[in-house]
Amino acid sequence: MARPQGDVGAIVTSPPYCNSETASACKAQNPDGRQQSYKRNMGCNNYGVAEGQLGESEPETYWAAMAQVYGQCLLAIKPGGVLCVVVKAYVKAGKIVPLPDMTAELLARVGFEPVCRIRAMLTAREGQGLIGGGEHRKERKSFFRRLAERKGSPRIDYEEIIVVRRPKSQGCADADDCGDVNGQRELFAKEGGT
Repeated sequence: MARPQGDVGAIVTSPPYCNSETASACKAQNPDGRQQSYKRNMGCNNYGVAEGQLGESEPETYWAAMAQVYGQCLLAIKPGGVLCVVVKAYVKAGKIVPLPDMTAELLARVGFEPVCRIRAMLTAREGQGLIGGGEHRKERKSFFRRLAERKGSPRIDYEEIIVVRRPKSQGCADADDCGDVNGQRELFAKEGGT
């Protein structure tokens, strides 16, 4: 049975990342020249192999789809309810793409009100006790992220939790109103698209 619109108090999600360098780093050249994905062959595919996976989409398709997803979240959440989105920046063409900033902008365009943004650090400095002194850096990053950073890719040391709220009075009447967001091309351009 479907829930009525505006019945959910909170949604927590971590959406896919659109064609990041981490995904590109997973590609390897076989001796016979065919491309294959390390992720798929090593059993660590993040988004699955079914068609239509948003994480495998081109930026323009990704932003249009995410506008629809967040629009549906807006419809599902009751007035005053919250949406928490866990995202982090990623690297494309050697430059950091500020996915948290772009996502916060899209959420505002869909109709959410910002509440706060929280940084969850992926690195920490830890002491080594009395003998030997000093500290070392502990990282909670993926294998591919650490590998890319060792090869000179820009560091990404935190992810963000973006907390937004559905306004108490919402002018969004149905899914078409909430999912039709202007400015998707602007977000695509910020990501480095054409």
